[in-house]
Amino acid sequence: MNKTKVLHVANMVGGVEICVRQIINNIDNSKIESLIASQCLKEKEELLSNDKRQIKSFKISITRNVNLFKDLICLLQLLRIIHLEKPSLIHAHSAKAGFLCRILSKFTKTKVFYTPHAFSFLSANNKFLRNLYLIIERLSISKNTTLIATSKSEQNLAIENVGYKRNKTVLLNNSINIKTTPKSKSKFTNNLDNYICTVARPSFQKNLKMMVNAFKIVSERDNNIHLFIIGAGEYSPQKKQLQSQISKMNLEDRITVLPWIPREEVQKILITSKLYVSTSLYEGLPYSVLESMRYKIPSVLTNTFGNRDLLVNNKTGFLVDLNDVQDMAEKILILINDKPKRKIFGENANKLLNEKYNFNDYIFKLTNLYTASFKY
Repeated sequence: MNKTKVLHVANMVGGVEICVRQIINNIDNSKIESLIASQCLKEKEELLSNDKRQIKSFKISITRNVNLFKDLICLLQLLRIIHLEKPSLIHAHSAKAGFLCRILSKFTKTKVFYTPHAFSFLSANNKFLRNLYLIIERLSISKNTTLIATSKSEQNLAIENVGYKRNKTVLLNNSINIKTTPKSKSKFTNNLDNYICTVARPSFQKNLKMMVNAFKIVSERDNNIHLFIIGAGEYSPQKKQLQSQISKMNLEDRITVLPWIPREEVQKILITSKLYVSTSLYEGLPYSVLESMRYKIPSVLTNTFGNRDLLVNNKTGFLVDLNDVQDMAEKILILINDKPKRKIFGENANKLLNEKYNFNDYIFKLTNLYTASFKY
């Protein structure tokens, strides 16, 4: 039987890396042959197929930010890979990879599946850049592209704002594959039991200024609660501002900022957290919230794209208006102090995860998308 050869193109960091690894590690390699083109992965864990074989990988000059020289080099590198490997289709992950691969699809006729993992125009912190990125998204739509949205919010944005036809979009909610529960505590918590956490690189998107401001209020009313901010690693443009804010508020002993640590260590921290918190301006469909649902941890999240797709307000956690610091603090304190409510919300979140975000269903649907695309 001929396999569908899928070339994944991605900058392997954060949620994008989790997504790509889960697909490659679990998809049936008797039907799908997986390849990857990404930045150098030498310092990262090996990428293995579901039968534990190392997949073929290609190094490309992909960057998160716009860099005309590197982006042109990356286009040429991808063109060469497509010529050599002749993939059945390309799965482009995130806005940069999506843009490059959609441009190439206009010339190579290779079918592209594009998963934004949150559109780039949402990351713009001024109106000019937002409009510019939106125009670029619109102009790079090609007839060979199908958008695979990670959430209903992302699908609606694609149709209503970017201009995709509904029949050129597919909703495939992010999901997680967690087979085991950590049996030991994290070495990073120092045996702390009373803490909350977030997985968020210090950046415009994650809006951590709101997080620290809210936690300042929480800390004044609870002398023991601690906050872990996880993910100040490869891409953390606001790390210095975050550390400065923590210092100015005299919260160095109450907030721990960790680098990007292995997923297993994140899970060890998450599983004994009182709750999960996010102050993001937007999301695709955040894996960290899905993992909190897996471990029956309720959440307090900003009411934004991606976050609102995962949380049922006052049932699995609380949604808070963007930058409403006081309400964020109040909702955190409610769940910290009300153990029965925390437990009920956690149970509800886990039930919702199993009903709507089942990983086996995700892989089954994605496999069908890949194989159907190859046939037709």
